Amino acid sequence: MAEAAASLTDVTQPKLLAISFISSHKEKSLLIYWICTLNECSAKVHTDLYRQLFKTIGNHNHRPKKEKLKVHEFREKVKQRAINETTPIPRMFYLLFQSRFNRRVQVNHTNLWSFIKFQQDEEVHFHHMSVQFTTGLEARPKQAKTIVIQRRIANLDERYYDGVINAMEYLDGLSFTVAKQKK
Repeated sequence: MAEAAASLTDVTQPKLLAISFISSHKEKSLLIYWICTLNECSAKVHTDLYRQLFKTIGNHNHRPKKEKLKVHEFREKVKQRAINETTPIPRMFYLLFQSRFNRRVQVNHTNLWSFIKFQQDEEVHFHHMSVQFTTGLEARPKQAKTIVIQRRIANLDERYYDGVINAMEYLDGLSFTVAKQKK
């Protein structure tokens, strides 16, 4: 805010003119007090609501810092947008998703049909899962192959944490267990 007072440095004496102030409900004059943001500077300026100079205190004898001005302006814009924003956040996310999806669809996909098929499969899978949850069905029983793999991993874990095998042997065992078989 000191930067706003920087434009008033040519005035050394306060203007003692008859200034018409707007009064608050407590009959006090409404003034705006400006102080320099630099700790070493003791300059203060009092203005009315129309930015007319009323009083200056101290000497403001340094240049404004442009990067601080830009940061201050940006923060004020963000504050005003946060106060005045009327679009709810879920709607913002929806609009963002919609624009990203539209951008991706407008691109020429060499394999558009596989993309559509993938989306359809995802929808069917989600529908089946929602039906299972709403009807109270339990998860499908595990296949024998899954049970064997889980036992191997548990055995490797136990041997590693007991100190029977080192980290490299543990990782090798995991990679052999999880790797897919060639057909």
